Amino acid sequence: MSFEVPEGWENFYYIVSQKYESLIDKKVINHIDKLRLNGWLHQFHTLEEKYLAAHLLDSFIYRTDKMNKSVYEHILYVKLPLLLENQGCFSYSSVNEFITTLTNSREPELKFATIEKRMGSSKSGGVYLREFRVQNSIQQFYFINSSQLHSTTSSCEAIVFIDDIVGTGKDFIAFYSEYELDKIIDKKLIYIPLIAHEDGVKKIKDECSNVNVSPVEILTKEHNFFSDNNGNGIWSKDKSNKSSDVIHFYQNFLRKKNIYNRNYYQGKGKLGLSIFFAESSPNNSLSIYYTDKNGWLSLVDR
Repeated sequence: MSFEVPEGWENFYYIVSQKYESLIDKKVINHIDKLRLNGWLHQFHTLEEKYLAAHLLDSFIYRTDKMNKSVYEHILYVKLPLLLENQGCFSYSSVNEFITTLTNSREPELKFATIEKRMGSSKSGGVYLREFRVQNSIQQFYFINSSQLHSTTSSCEAIVFIDDIVGTGKDFIAFYSEYELDKIIDKKLIYIPLIAHEDGVKKIKDECSNVNVSPVEILTKEHNFFSDNNGNGIWSKDKSNKSSDVIHFYQNFLRKKNIYNRNYYQGKGKLGLSIFFAESSPNNSLSIYYTDKNGWLSLVDR
């Protein structure tokens, strides 16, 4: 089992690295500067390592604050009205009336919440819920915390959960169980993550039957860094290596740098994602981007 470097790899490396330097110069990407980018790249020394780094960087998906703000507006103006209408609880004559209601004082017909744990919560959804509220100028009393989920008034017809990402779906299912959401039968439960993996969405639908989960963006198996997925994955255009070759080389590289974690080297649930937000690094993504163990310089913060 070997990892090969094809002819022309230098051009691929140059194009990818220059693309990200340009995105940084144009401030399309924030929170990462060229010093940090080049510092991360310079930790890959051999030709094989540099070729791996080029693919890692080419697969890197970064959602900026500006991108998220656009998504928040899409949720409020497009996605949520359609979901509420489909659930039979959109009592407004127009989207404009709906928006006006949310930005003015009135007895709420819906509430917004996020995913959190009772003990030692480290879930990042609260950050995105606050940004959602601020970006759309929604009144504070439309928002509740998890302890209030079972005590909303009878006028509330729906509870809408805003979250950053669904990977395996296990976090939401644990939250669903912990707060006994199966017992909320008089209100519609709508779950809107900004991004979700298809496996996690399926698991939630299978185990949380009274929740309508509707991500803004769906990730598939093709987004797994190690997937060749019958010619549609990240390594499908590489004629020199199979995904098993890549995994083997990647594991050995992490061991060499003393940053190998058996449980998370492919990301939680082995989803192998390469997606990050300006505010957070999902644990379903590869740790090589965010770990700072044993002197390794991370590309993004954890």
